[in-house]
Amino acid sequence: MNNKKFFRSDIPPACAYCKHGRSISGGKEVFCLKKGIVDADDNCRAFKYDVLKRKPQSTGIEKSYSEEDFKL
Repeated sequence: MNNKKFFRSDIPPACAYCKHGRSISGGKEVFCLKKGIVDADDNCRAFKYDVLKRKPQSTGIEKSYSEEDFKL
């Protein structure tokens, strides 16, 4: 697995994938153990990145197939 998708240094901090945040109300708001209820895109100086909470963007699947692709 390519770990660069998860551990990039250019990921902007957000409460949605902070160690201190817990998702509530369908992901629009987060309960922060430090600040209380905040917006999912908000951040603070107590931000600690939790790799398991962030969902990386999908690269997508190429949809242009030919009949040759399915021949054995």
